[in-house]
Amino acid sequence: MLSKAASYAPAFLVALGVFFLGWAAHGFFLGWNAHHPDSAPQPRPPACTTEDQPRGPCFWDAQQQGNGHGHSFYVDEQGRVYTTR
Repeated sequence: MLSKAASYAPAFLVALGVFFLGWAAHGFFLGWNAHHPDSAPQPRPPACTTEDQPRGPCFWDAQQQGNGHGHSFYVDEQGRVYTTR
C-alpha cells in the first residue's frame, strides 16, 4: 500500500502543472510590459548639441545629426553614455 504522502503526489503534480499553464497563459495574453513597466518606451530627451557633449540628459541621433553615420546614444545627467541600436 502507498504511504499517505505518496498518494498525494499525483494531485500535487497536476496542481503544479495547472499553475504553470495558467501563469504562462497570463503572461502571453497580457504581454511582457504588463509585468515589467520599466521596459515601456520612454520619452526621448532633447537632442545633444554636439556629438561630444559631456553632460545630459540628451540624445544623439546619428542618422539625423552630424554626417548621418555612426551610432546613436543617450547621455544621462552624470555624463554616462548608453548606445542604442
